[in-house]
Amino acid sequence: MNVVSRHHLLFPHTFVDTSDKDLYNNLLFNGANITNIKALIVGSAKLFLDYDMTYQENIDDVKKELEARQIEIELDETGGLIERNLVYDTINDALYVKKTREFEYRKLF
Repeated sequence: MNVVSRHHLLFPHTFVDTSDKDLYNNLLFNGANITNIKALIVGSAKLFLDYDMTYQENIDDVKKELEARQIEIELDETGGLIERNLVYDTINDALYVKKTREFEYRKLF
């Protein structure tokens, strides 16, 4: 087993392909109905060099993985030039985001 493979097993949410599979399998394992699964995608701002398009590749890969699993994207808050902080309120089933230069979280979902 090479180093990359072990890295995927230890940290599945580092990369789109392993994160997608892990999240999907965990949802099913915990009783989710496939037809009720929807996606909220947030993040992937351009934070590095002008020629680095990794952020856009990540967005495209996530959308491709979701499309392959026929999962509807209910919210798409991706791209841009500023980092985001997220808070998911599990009690009220609400998602809040705050960009680095903003002072307050705003409810997205």
